[in-house]
Amino acid sequence: MGRYRGLKAKLYLNKAVGRSHLKNNEPCQDAVGACSDIRGLLSVYFISDGAGSAKKSHKGSSILCDNILNSVTASVNKEEIKNKKFWVEAINKARDEIESQISATEYSLRDFASTLVAVVVFHQYKTFLCVHIGDGYIFGLLDNNTEILSQQNNVEYANQTFLFTDANFEENLNINQFRTSNYKYLVISSDGLEPILIKHSQPFMPFFQPLTNFLVNQGNSREKKIEAIDQIFFKASKDENLGCYDDLSLLVIEL
Repeated sequence: MGRYRGLKAKLYLNKAVGRSHLKNNEPCQDAVGACSDIRGLLSVYFISDGAGSAKKSHKGSSILCDNILNSVTASVNKEEIKNKKFWVEAINKARDEIESQISATEYSLRDFASTLVAVVVFHQYKTFLCVHIGDGYIFGLLDNNTEILSQQNNVEYANQTFLFTDANFEENLNINQFRTSNYKYLVISSDGLEPILIKHSQPFMPFFQPLTNFLVNQGNSREKKIEAIDQIFFKASKDENLGCYDDLSLLVIEL
């Protein structure tokens, strides 16, 4: 099934191979997807960032992405999606798929390690979920205000991150619900863009303020918004002074 299908909400997305990966002739390890269910009751948006130290993390992020998108959109009982049990089962499906593929190989589950950063919008109820394992960010934008809605917590060491292949992934699976009326846009990002999104553990307003002002201006067409986001992304992926060396993935959702 396609990773971008039947979307109810407007979506702006971009993905690029990190400079460090290009230098080492490595594939992009991020997987990105977005789709709505057949009745248009909900939409799910997803980024999975493969761990740089894992040999097959680009495969792991892809398998996780497909399993999450399909599990959410195929669910008959939309209320169950709000429960942690649903997400544990969906993640375990991805883990089981990987285990079945590597049973006769030298690879381990850890070789497919990646993060999980997702948003599920319930259009009928005007609410959304943030679902998170590991690094990456989800931001909420409204006029002059930008909030971090979800990020990695409780790490003990620098550069430590939680992964869906961890034996204790359930302990680090965070799910939070918000009302769509509180925000105009949501931004989902892999940690590759952190150097331009976060300063001193807070949203970097010299980045977000101009972006928000441009997005909420009704006089700007969708084409202009796409062009503006493309320019920001192109600069982040090419300008060495910005410090964005890892794979870069960005989803901007208009609620």
